[in-house]
Amino acid sequence: LSLSLSTAEKSPYELAVESYEESIRLRRDYLEPYLSLGLLYARKNRCELAIEQFNDVIDLDEKNITSYSGLVDCYIKQERFDEAIQNLSILERLEPSEIDHNIRKAKVFLILERYKEAKAEYQKILQKDPGNDIAQTKIDSISTLISMLNQINSLIKQADKSLKAGKFSDAI
Repeated sequence: LSLSLSTAEKSPYELAVESYEESIRLRRDYLEPYLSLGLLYARKNRCELAIEQFNDVIDLDEKNITSYSGLVDCYIKQERFDEAIQNLSILERLEPSEIDHNIRKAKVFLILERYKEAKAEYQKILQKDPGNDIAQTKIDSISTLISMLNQINSLIKQADKSLKAGKFSDAI
């Protein structure tokens, strides 16, 4: 009776975690409970625990798309963008025709303000899907942004030169 009371007091999440952990103890070579536990942890924003589970799955199956995708989601939540990019590159190698990996990688590059790399990802999307209007729009927008940033940098350099030369009115 006390066992059922303690079980009844546990949340569905806690019961699921216990169940997956028991499955892992019984069969360490079976990847499904690792994967399910990783996805459960990720949904609860317990990314460190999810990352451990996803890496355990990859140890068992180095081509497991779901685990790499879960790692990417967690790394983005944790702002570990370089690791997200690494795993997106792996996903791209595993599924070269899938444009979602390029879209996600482009978004990470935009967060990092690495505009040329973001543009390159959208160009890859156009190579895979030539009629993709969204990718073309993104390329055009990023090209405009890069051009504007170059102009701003040029103006800043000119202003710096003028300030160093003592030509304050030219710097403004």
